[in-house]
Amino acid sequence: GSANNVSPWRRAIMYLIYNAVSNACTNGDRPWFQNNRDFTPLTAIDDEDLRRLT
Repeated sequence: GSANNVSPWRRAIMYLIYNAVSNACTNGDRPWFQNNRDFTPLTAIDDEDLRRLT
């Protein structure tokens, strides 16, 4: 495991894993958060939109 959080702020980890649409997962026996069935391709956003999210 990881070390204790010594900062006053909450610590969370988000994993984002992506594949080519042609490499879509065919095994559907996992929970949705491990095997999401949405194969919508990623789209680029403007840098300014990304800055607003931070």
